[in-house]
Amino acid sequence: MKSIAPSRRAVVAVCAVVLYALVSRVALRSLPEGAALKWAVGLPPVLIDLALCWVFGRSLRHGAEPLITSFARHAHGGVLPPDRTAYTRRVTLLWTLLFGAMAAAAAWLAAFGPLRAWKLFVTVGSPALVAALFLGEFAWRRMRFRYHPPQRLADMLQYLGLPGRQALPLLRLHAMDDAVARRRGQPISAAALLADAAALAAALPPGRQVLNLCRDRYHFLVGFAAALAARRLCLLPPGSGDGAIRDVCRDFGELCCVADHDDVPAGVTLLRPLGHPAAPQARGMPSFPAGQPAAVVFTSGSTGHPAPHVKTWGSLVRGALALGRHLGFGPSLAPQIIGTVPPQHMFGLEATVMLPLQWRGAVDAGRPLLPSDVKAALAASPEPRWLMTTPLQLRACVDDALDLRGTLRGVISSTMPLDAKLAQAAESLWHCPVEEIYGSSETGMMALRRSASGPTWTLCEGLNFETVGGATRVRGGHLDAPFTLTDRVELEGGRRFRLLGRIGDMIKVAGKRASLEDLNARLRAVRGVNDGAYYMPDGASRPVAFAVAPGASAPSILEALRRDVDPVFLPRPLYLVDALPRAANGKITRDGLEALLRRMSAR
Repeated sequence: MKSIAPSRRAVVAVCAVVLYALVSRVALRSLPEGAALKWAVGLPPVLIDLALCWVFGRSLRHGAEPLITSFARHAHGGVLPPDRTAYTRRVTLLWTLLFGAMAAAAAWLAAFGPLRAWKLFVTVGSPALVAALFLGEFAWRRMRFRYHPPQRLADMLQYLGLPGRQALPLLRLHAMDDAVARRRGQPISAAALLADAAALAAALPPGRQVLNLCRDRYHFLVGFAAALAARRLCLLPPGSGDGAIRDVCRDFGELCCVADHDDVPAGVTLLRPLGHPAAPQARGMPSFPAGQPAAVVFTSGSTGHPAPHVKTWGSLVRGALALGRHLGFGPSLAPQIIGTVPPQHMFGLEATVMLPLQWRGAVDAGRPLLPSDVKAALAASPEPRWLMTTPLQLRACVDDALDLRGTLRGVISSTMPLDAKLAQAAESLWHCPVEEIYGSSETGMMALRRSASGPTWTLCEGLNFETVGGATRVRGGHLDAPFTLTDRVELEGGRRFRLLGRIGDMIKVAGKRASLEDLNARLRAVRGVNDGAYYMPDGASRPVAFAVAPGASAPSILEALRRDVDPVFLPRPLYLVDALPRAANGKITRDGLEALLRRMSAR
């Protein structure tokens, strides 16, 4: 991908078409007869058609992006599948040929035809041809890509800079000397972030999207802000493995990579986040259009191949504002955020990047993994402090009896279901609320609950349910478009609901059905089991399961399950493993479980 937004030539082309129609309809309609006058007024329409032919045709040259492709890519958030890329290239060629033919026809009529025929062609024929192609292509596109959301006029207005454009600041409440990050307790100011981001933005290779692989959270902030300033997509791969990153490089073409380490794909231009020559900065706080595509996050791949999802700047800002208001943030609070989840994950992006940017917060630059690392990061940050983590890391801290009393204002957990008993243990140990986010890569957060208090979720600010064709959708709030839930829900009135399991995770054994998510929760609830997962191989009649349980045996685990699970769903067999193949975000893919099953079966 060379660019996510239409070229400025597109603006010239649109304005020229409008001007052409006005001149043709108003000025030329009342022309008297006369060859000299015919040539005097006949040349401008020919030149306008030729100019439009040149603008559209020039974008078809090798290495350039076709004009219609640019518009379509921007309207669909910066990502266009190969079939639509090829289609929009053909449409650009069609417009090129139309304007070329219209220029030739107008010139021939001006030179050899009667003035009346020329006037009729210029005032009626040409606009009719343009309208026919525009409307005909629109109708054909709606049929050909009827399962794709239509382009919205508001997105084009935001790019063109016409009235209705809303600009949202990078830092909403920070003063220039306020801390935006801390590294081992040392503050890094907002002014430093803006200077580092401007320098990196100036160093980015022209036209390339930004693959942000930074592990240090401040370095990630610099890469994210630089991509925004340069109007590039910030690509956030679904994992740190070579395969996941290769897939991103394959799908998005020529990239540049911003990383603070050397574990990057071969052949991709590497830039460090810091150390570039200083670059001029705009006065005041930089702001970006709400509709500007800001980042591409990927589904975890737990239910299939990871799929990209574009996040607009406005959507990310609205989500951060809603989360901050839920947590009781205010203009003078200056929250300190410590995160154990990588910023490339949707939860990490929302809770450890966007939340502090929009609420005068500062984020710890590190990524503490061990309980002792978490305690050290909290000790190095001033109050008030929030911990953004996962159930796995929460369990490690609780099992280690990590004493954090008086150091935390709250804990937010996400990426996988949080067991109510674990949440209760954490609250009892740390004397602060532990809340859980329900969300997805497609939507970001959708609902929250205090897991120790019950299974009921409450939709986030501004979101509402609707039922369409038997499916439950969420719309409004920070979402750019309605989203159909992939989980079965039980509505409890208003904006409260319970989750009943994923629609596609039901397995059937001996005529009985069960949810894999429920079976996993029951397995992980067995005393001595630190982690566990069921897996139903293709074509199998019974599920298998894997358990990480250093202090337990397979028979004891099965005996505990027998008291809580229908016998037909007892795993055959149950494998004891050292670890499950979880990604950095805590998710497990079906491919990962299949590979683990092959290894265990071969023993």
